[in-house]
Amino acid sequence: MNRYNSLTIFFPCYNEQDNVEQATAAAIKAAQLVTSDYEVIIVDDGSDDRTGEIADRLALEDKHVRVIHHPKNRGYRVALISGFRGANKDVIFYTDGDLQFDVSEIVKLWSLLGSYDVITGYRINRQDSFIRKWNCPFNKP
Repeated sequence: MNRYNSLTIFFPCYNEQDNVEQATAAAIKAAQLVTSDYEVIIVDDGSDDRTGEIADRLALEDKHVRVIHHPKNRGYRVALISGFRGANKDVIFYTDGDLQFDVSEIVKLWSLLGSYDVITGYRINRQDSFIRKWNCPFNKP
């Protein structure tokens, strides 16, 4: 049985001005599929395009959206740490801000929450180059 009621969805963004609005809308929609108590955090990792500006506007328009800004690009690992540290809800779900994943698949993971401490999703049929596939431990060629 799932004893969790609230959800943080966060995603790191670096120069994602073309994706941040759609990624945020997808995260909000996905969160609403599983709970009414949610937050969406955009981690702007020092973008030098309009990502931060767009993220700030989205946060002003929706009380569920927050933004964490890095003054300069600090890399994916640090952006993840910022997202985890900034999360305020029972369950933390993270994805990338470049729209490579279907955030609505959180429904499949949400039903497993009562049984596991950590649940990780990954792409089964990766459409990556050989070298990228070779580096992924889940999908060796």
